[in-house]
Amino acid sequence: MPPRSSRSISPWNACAPSSTAPDVADGARPHVFVSRVLPDEGLDALRAACDVDLWTDELPPPRDELLRRVAGCDGVLTLLTDRVDDAFLDAAGPQLKVVSNYAVGFDNIDVPACARRGVRVGNT
Repeated sequence: MPPRSSRSISPWNACAPSSTAPDVADGARPHVFVSRVLPDEGLDALRAACDVDLWTDELPPPRDELLRRVAGCDGVLTLLTDRVDDAFLDAAGPQLKVVSNYAVGFDNIDVPACARRGVRVGNT
């Protein structure tokens, strides 16, 4: 098997029911908010498949800014400091397909709330 960095990585493979990307309006690229700067390899793979809005401050985004930035997103990549609850999901909107947590755990994510809305949840 080739090294992980040389393989083609689609961030949508884990969230789509098949190997194709999820439906988005008018064939547009999925819009993803990333709540913190991550290693270049991961961001580059995400940027190859999606339009990425990246929070670049060293500190986590304040809650009101987080809710503003997730509005209209198809996917969100969070850290443990970002609470994903009903208010977050309401702010994101019904088109949200996936929340991916860059963390070992997922205590910050209300998984039942995501499941009720058909939002898939993943973590590293």
